[in-house]
Amino acid sequence: MGFLFFLLYLTAAYLHPGELLPQLAAYHFPIWLGLGGLAWSIFALPWTARFTLRALPLCLMAGLLLSMMASLTWAERWLGAPLHVLQVFGPALTIFLLAIWNITTLRRARITAGVLVGLALMLVAQSVAAYHYGFRADELTMRGSPEEDLDDDVAELEPLRVRSFGDMNDPNDLALVLVASLGLVGFAWKNGRAWHNAIVIGVPGTLIVYGVYLTRSRGGMLGVLAVLFIGLMVHLRRSVALVVTVMMAVLFMAANFTGGRTMSASEESAAGRLDAWSEGLDMYRSNPILGVGFQEFSDHHTLTAHNSFVLCFAELGTIGYFFWLALLASAITRLRRLQLEADPDGSVIPSRYALSILAAIAGILVTAFFLSRSYNPVVYLLVAFAFALFNVVRASDDAITTPLFLPLARYVVALEFGSIIAVYALVRVNRLFLQ
Repeated sequence: MGFLFFLLYLTAAYLHPGELLPQLAAYHFPIWLGLGGLAWSIFALPWTARFTLRALPLCLMAGLLLSMMASLTWAERWLGAPLHVLQVFGPALTIFLLAIWNITTLRRARITAGVLVGLALMLVAQSVAAYHYGFRADELTMRGSPEEDLDDDVAELEPLRVRSFGDMNDPNDLALVLVASLGLVGFAWKNGRAWHNAIVIGVPGTLIVYGVYLTRSRGGMLGVLAVLFIGLMVHLRRSVALVVTVMMAVLFMAANFTGGRTMSASEESAAGRLDAWSEGLDMYRSNPILGVGFQEFSDHHTLTAHNSFVLCFAELGTIGYFFWLALLASAITRLRRLQLEADPDGSVIPSRYALSILAAIAGILVTAFFLSRSYNPVVYLLVAFAFALFNVVRASDDAITTPLFLPLARYVVALEFGSIIAVYALVRVNRLFLQ
């Protein structure tokens, strides 16, 4: 029953029935589905001993949540900050816990991937209807970016972009969701079944890529290329996969994938992002332990960070950034362990599933590098999916070893400060060239 609640909550989170059909808004279906799923899952915990199997991801999530609360409490001197954090971060936390507690078999993993791909295709169909046939075009299409206030004459020169409801009201957020689902299409792969793969993977994959194209998202395009590169690496040598990915990038640019929105660092919006990164570094420098506070970046700068990594270390400081990176690194490490120990050639089902989730995570991380999406529910859904798959396979295969956390923690600390230094270097180098 908990798994059913989880799937229904996913559906409500993707399709937003209260906005699609306003008469349903008063019933608050997502809230009740989330609460019902959590209650049922917690009730089932003593019988299945799932808590002990998932202690690490829950501890890391608890650390991240507490760091959000502490950062905002300290920044605003506000005792109501913990409740505010739970309200804002609640959807991401709910989807994380429901996935961790309810994806308990390979069959449930397949169903989850299938539902997510199916929901993505529904979003693509909605986007096509809005873009080509004017279906609720005033709500589902836009020109420019949400943070831009363009004159009508200027807006007409911008490409038409699709978006969706709720959290996907920004075309970039819709692109992020579609990129994540694109990686999960690989769950349907079958070795030696060319026609099956062409139809079951090629057709939905192409449709999802077209959906990303309609968003005109530059980060979305890079995310698609990242998914493609990870997917090709299991079948081709890394150098060949890289060449094919570069060729696809050239093809995308020739097809005007971004609608004329350039990728240059000298372009106005890109220069604004570099300024935001610089401000994020200043915020971190002034508050290195707890940051400037959860969701407080825009109180210190006119623009958002336009980078999930910068947003996280600026708002949550060293402590929160550690837990955020640790969740990602732990999930990726477990997926790589499944690939290498379950079957290096990718012919065994758990290995293929791990590769698919890894491709999805790579896609959203590349996309999120240019967006402020540190707290987006899709990120935590995929992280939980990775942990859940590892726990399922580990429970039935003693040959799969669990990565030790202490060595991983040292790696995360190095990654934490290395990434901050890398952002600083990028800002300095670009400023030198733009002077």
